[in-house]
Amino acid sequence: MRADEKYLFARRFAVHVGVDTGKAFHKLVARGPDGRRKSPFKVLVNRKGFDEAHAHLCELFPDHSPADFLIGLEFAGHHGYTFAHFLVGKGYHVVSVLPAHTKKAKELEDNSPLKSDDKDARLICKLTGDGVFVPFPFLDTPYVELKVLVTQRHRLTVEQTRFRNRLQTILDLVWPEFLSHFANLTKRTPLAILERWPLPRDILAASPETVLRLVKKMSRNHIKPTKVRALLASARETVGLVDGADQRRHEMNDLSRGGVSCALSWANWTPRSRRWSSCAPRPSGS
Repeated sequence: MRADEKYLFARRFAVHVGVDTGKAFHKLVARGPDGRRKSPFKVLVNRKGFDEAHAHLCELFPDHSPADFLIGLEFAGHHGYTFAHFLVGKGYHVVSVLPAHTKKAKELEDNSPLKSDDKDARLICKLTGDGVFVPFPFLDTPYVELKVLVTQRHRLTVEQTRFRNRLQTILDLVWPEFLSHFANLTKRTPLAILERWPLPRDILAASPETVLRLVKKMSRNHIKPTKVRALLASARETVGLVDGADQRRHEMNDLSRGGVSCALSWANWTPRSRRWSSCAPRPSGS
């Protein structure tokens, strides 16, 4: 939709409403056919607050139905999404006003760059009526699920990188040779080893047969006994530091458990993503 088309679209509505969204509450300003903006109204983020906002708009403009309202919301991250869906459910038309547009137009409102919730709501109301908005992305259920999966994947990737970097930092001090045996610290086998025997002295205190059984189980017999013996030899001859062993052991335990949890989340996420991709609607013509 071009700028002129947005302006003409906005002119079709008798009432324009601007909403500055926040975590605990939103600020709402409405402008009727007379062009005068009403006083700001505080909307609490709960069922009662949303219902009161709807009642407030109906009371201000009793001659107009929700279909006559164009409501522009400036979103603060994800805050405001629940209110947008509530408004659409009531029959209002909802669009999104970009924060960049509000910021640039702020000084035009009162020749001041100062920010306040009331001022922002008044400005969003004006921008909505002038057609300065973008469509709000109301997604169908499958695409909402995809969006959640993508967000979860990003979070798990960040957590996995964080655990790997912290583990590698500690291993550089206490067991630098470990990294030559396991290049990827986020795999199940190295995490299981470090969770059970965080320090070289710990794995040397265990019997080689016990270490071999664990490695065989976690690697599904992909790691050969020769590599396990080489790992034990590196623990015996390590140049790692031995001071602060108890504190380092405690930190290694926390990190390895967190890494295992992250790895298991990855394992659970992959089948879910495959199930979604197998049942997601295909574009027409594909």
